[in-house]
Amino acid sequence: MLTIADTCPRCNERGVLTVMDYNLVERLGNEMIYDGFVCCPHCSYWSIVTFGCNGNAFSTQPRPTGKLASVLGARIISLLPRPPKTEAPEHVPQPVSTIYIDAVEILKQKRWSAAAGALRTTIDRATKMLWREQAGNDDWPKNLASRIESLRTKLDLPGAIVDWAHQVRIVGNEIHDLDEVTEEDAKDAGSFTEVFLTYTYTLPKRLASFRGRRSGPAEITGA
Repeated sequence: MLTIADTCPRCNERGVLTVMDYNLVERLGNEMIYDGFVCCPHCSYWSIVTFGCNGNAFSTQPRPTGKLASVLGARIISLLPRPPKTEAPEHVPQPVSTIYIDAVEILKQKRWSAAAGALRTTIDRATKMLWREQAGNDDWPKNLASRIESLRTKLDLPGAIVDWAHQVRIVGNEIHDLDEVTEEDAKDAGSFTEVFLTYTYTLPKRLASFRGRRSGPAEITGA
């Protein structure tokens, strides 16, 4: 069988996809373009692959076997459907958004303990940057739990937002224990982290933008 080492666009598992069938669709100069179907061993769903090859290696009988990349001149052009791009909530600073995106990608790979650790790091970085914005050069509390509690007052955070940040911290701490983080806990930590970032970064920027649009020399007040 012909195989492709890639990430399944259906379940986001990294592995070896099996090429079930393919056919020549066009010639572009010296390159032969093929469309085919691949099957993921993890989810069993099929996806569409387009690949090219210089020469007629894929037109011969018997057909090639082994890794597609090992066939001379072969290259993958596309793998469909394209998975949605992972993004952080709006206005989250780059040092925070980078680790958050990593955490979400790890969640998609179902690596629950690793995802929990990355989500905790996201909260850790976010609280440090929020502290710097609010307190300038004042040293932030080195303990994450203390920093979250200190920001409760500085940012006037609702109790639920603070509690969710603590839950992400607690789940993230479990990577140091012998027990693995559960799927449910890791997914909840991902949701809590997204809400925390949205509340502390996205909503204030949106509100400031809204007020900027609404303000003016002839603003009407009253009912």
